[in-house]
Amino acid sequence: MMRLACLLVLGLGSTAVAQPGAQDPPPYPYNTPPQEYAEPSSPAQPIGGGARTTFVSTTEKRWDVRIDSNALCSTPCSLYVEPGRFVTLHSQDRHPQKLSVGYLPPGDHLVNAKPRSDGAFATGVTFTSIGGAALVTGITLTSIGCFVPDRRSMCTAGLITGIAGAVVTAG
Repeated sequence: MMRLACLLVLGLGSTAVAQPGAQDPPPYPYNTPPQEYAEPSSPAQPIGGGARTTFVSTTEKRWDVRIDSNALCSTPCSLYVEPGRFVTLHSQDRHPQKLSVGYLPPGDHLVNAKPRSDGAFATGVTFTSIGGAALVTGITLTSIGCFVPDRRSMCTAGLITGIAGAVVTAG
């Protein structure tokens, strides 16, 4: 019974943390990735299949809207984004932050620029690292303890550590 429980936990845990494989790119051609800080240019004329997009900031901070490395406007503004154009936002700070919006699908969009919270980011990285280490430790303890008859306490410790690590890692 204990082996069945261990195999069930290991099987469910391994599928829960699996990442999806690479996806095929959209059918339209990609332009080259954006380069840092190019000269501003005028927006292109609308063609079919693009995205009408409004860019705003959630704070008083202003952001430069860049399409394929070309600065087109500062928030708040509205632009027509052609298919296959890579959109980024750059803050107007001494040490600017870069937000990658990516390739927009056709339609109407509202893009809100919000600066990254450094405290929340550091906390997330820390807890993901600690949770991942606990998950790996739990898997190791469970796989050894559940299949060696005189190590049953190691199996229990592995299950507890692995489940706690999975919860912390998942957030």
